[in-house]
Amino acid sequence: MAAVQQRAVRETPVRSMLSFRIRQNKPREGAALNFYATRTGVFDDRSVATGSLFAACTAMALRVDELQGRVVHLERALQSNRQIGTALGILMARELYTEEHAFDLLREASQRLNRKLADIADEVTVTGLLPHFDRPQH
Repeated sequence: MAAVQQRAVRETPVRSMLSFRIRQNKPREGAALNFYATRTGVFDDRSVATGSLFAACTAMALRVDELQGRVVHLERALQSNRQIGTALGILMARELYTEEHAFDLLREASQRLNRKLADIADEVTVTGLLPHFDRPQH
């Protein structure tokens, strides 16, 4: 018996284990569904079939969770994009900037104030003004 197995027998009540690999879309991340028993020889063909169903359901649940996370991320990105577009429109109308110049100012304010671009855009949509930041003289 391998040293790890001997230690497991010595330190835990586990005497049987049934393990299923959980398939995921992320090639570098692995997951498994493991079943343990305190007696030897308790897992049979029916256990394997039942475990396979649990593993498939677990894989689907993990995939749903991953997709829900993506949806939340995309919704946030869409909201940020709308905020930035609104801020650009305000700066363009108020200061008569081109779209490119207005975006450059938002980006520069974000970098110089060490704040997210979406936060700067949100402030512009609320106040109508770009937050003050020191610009280098050209």
